[in-house]
Amino acid sequence: MNRIPAQIAWPMAVVGLILLGMTSTFGVLIASRSDGGPRVIKQYYQKAVAWDSTAAVRQASVDLGWVLDVSRSRTDGQTELEVRIVDSDGRPISGLSGEMRLSRPQSTGVLERLPLEPYPTPGTTPGATPAFTLRAFPTVSGRGLWDVEVDVRTGETRFVGTVRRDWQLP
Repeated sequence: MNRIPAQIAWPMAVVGLILLGMTSTFGVLIASRSDGGPRVIKQYYQKAVAWDSTAAVRQASVDLGWVLDVSRSRTDGQTELEVRIVDSDGRPISGLSGEMRLSRPQSTGVLERLPLEPYPTPGTTPGATPAFTLRAFPTVSGRGLWDVEVDVRTGETRFVGTVRRDWQLP
């Protein structure tokens, strides 16, 4: 069996390690820029100043014990997002109104704000008022992860919740 002489093998090993280091460095650099790279967060200072009040609202929402579920369907060629909110006992909450904000985890801002429209849940008697299902019709598009933030009120009670879904919109 022919062996590579040491005076050739060692320099080749060193060159191989240097090339491996350079390749992995450039690979990390390319991967870090693949989603557009670092971005400036709009109104960063205002968001930082309001952090305590934002955290208090989120904690108050958690303390309510309400459960948020967001689903997607297509009707009449249009994407519809359905928001269902129930209390800690699983009962629907009536009289909700508010908005939905759609964003992507890799972006720094809200891509679309949508008012939530109440509508009767299937199986509800027509004309019945306590509709607890809300819906919105987004116009943004794309495949991947979406953050859906819901901000609703009923009387003096405010609920804020966020869910992350892997969707194709529209």
